[in-house]
Amino acid sequence: MNRRQFLGATAAAVLTQSAARAQRPAVRYGVDLFSIRSQGWDAFQQLDYCAKLGARVVHFSEIRFIGSLEEAYLRKVRAHAEKLGVEIELGMRSICPTSSAFDKSQGTAEEQLTRMVEAARIVGSP
Repeated sequence: MNRRQFLGATAAAVLTQSAARAQRPAVRYGVDLFSIRSQGWDAFQQLDYCAKLGARVVHFSEIRFIGSLEEAYLRKVRAHAEKLGVEIELGMRSICPTSSAFDKSQGTAEEQLTRMVEAARIVGSP
């Protein structure tokens, strides 16, 4: 390999490496609200706090943390999160009817899951 070939190969390797780094998704810092559940905050206060921490994603791991599954309310929560530049993830407790964490008062597993999928769509949760 002569000098010209070496320099060309080195430049190509550096460019390839830079392009690969640029294509990697940035790590997104997030907060699971279960970890701050004792604060007694509503969804808006929780989003504000997480945004101040620099979180990019806030995980509402249970329905009680978001407060309500009513569409108008969920749209307000989503708008607030978007204003803060924060993404929302929704979670829920168990949908296994034999689990001690399953809440039969909320309906069948299918009913609960259907409500949560719709709520996730409204708030933009993946």
